[in-house]
Amino acid sequence: MLTCILCDSDDAVDRLCGFDLCAPCHMGASFEANLARWSLELQSKTWHETHTYNGQTETISYLEARIAFPSPVDARAHFGTGPTSNHHSDLGSDAGLWQRLSDWFNPKDLEVGDPLFDDAVFISEPEGDELRRLLADEGVQTAIMELVSRGGVRLGDGWVRIRRESITTTPSLVSHGIPLALLAIHVDTFGRLTG
Repeated sequence: MLTCILCDSDDAVDRLCGFDLCAPCHMGASFEANLARWSLELQSKTWHETHTYNGQTETISYLEARIAFPSPVDARAHFGTGPTSNHHSDLGSDAGLWQRLSDWFNPKDLEVGDPLFDDAVFISEPEGDELRRLLADEGVQTAIMELVSRGGVRLGDGWVRIRRESITTTPSLVSHGIPLALLAIHVDTFGRLTG
C-alpha cells in the first residue's frame, strides 16, 4: 500500500516529483498545513500590472512563492529551459534581459550526466559543494523538471523559489506550490541525510 508523502494517508494514488500523493493532496487539500508538518515555511504574494503596447492594454498577473527548508544544504543554482529561458524574469525586465544575454554568451551550464535531465534543464550560476550530489537524486531531477516546464526555479540560501506570470489568469499557488514543496522536501531530506 502506498503512503502519501504530505499527509501520511495510506490511499496514495498518484506519483509526482518522485513521491506518492493521495488525490486530495494532489489537488491541494490542506496544502499549508501539510507544509507545516514538514517544518517548511511558505511565503507567497500575487499582484497585477497593467501595460499598454501599441494602444492595447493587457493585465499581467504574477505569483511569487518560496519555501524555506530547515536543513542546511550547500547548493545554489537557477534552473530553466535554456540560456534564453525566462528563469531570470524575477530580476526585473532590464536586469533579466542583460542576464539572459550574459547567459547566452557565457553559459554556466552544469550537466549531471542524466541525458533526459541535461537536455531538459539549463542550470546557471551553479554553486556549492553539494549541488552535483543533490542533482543526482531522481526525485530532485523530476521536481525540477516539473517546475521548469512551467517556468524557472531558484535554489539557494535555504529557499526554493519560483515566479510565474500569466496574461489570462492569476497563477495558482497550489498548482505551482505542490511541486515546489516536493522539491523542498527532497532538498531538506538530502540535507538531513548528509548534514
